[in-house]
Amino acid sequence: MSTWNYRVLATKTDEGIYLQVHEVYYTNGVPDGYTEKPITIESDTLKGIRWQISKIKKCLGEPILWAGDKFPQEYKEDE
Repeated sequence: MSTWNYRVLATKTDEGIYLQVHEVYYTNGVPDGYTEKPITIESDTLKGIRWQISKIKKCLGEPILWAGDKFPQEYKEDE
């Protein structure tokens, strides 16, 4: 079964680590892909924006994942 949610992804740049929220896709509960670009907060209703923000808040309680070659390994802030 395929599902998705929002997750914070870490990207290493020349300036350091950059964190962004992306849609992450799962197959049988295992992360197997993510959107190329981070999400934007937008909707045609205020209710839709509230829903999106609630899902973003939820993802902040989940482990951060690496983007790129290390995906879906967990990022540890002391790395």
